[in-house]
Amino acid sequence: MHIIPLQVPNFNNVTLRPSEQITAQEIDSYFRQELIYKRNNRMGNRVKALMEEHPDNSFFFAFGAG
Repeated sequence: MHIIPLQVPNFNNVTLRPSEQITAQEIDSYFRQELIYKRNNRMGNRVKALMEEHPDNSFFFAFGAG
């Protein structure tokens, strides 16, 4: 099985009318918030909870940038 990573296109590198540029920036901001920042926060909370629930265990975590 081969997994192809999905990437959100960066709309800021495209020539757009000013109104479209604003919309593109809003879309980019939304996806960054939803797909990166919120995901990182959830992941951090899960790691913290796991470590607190099992203080005597050792863990190895690997994180990727997507």
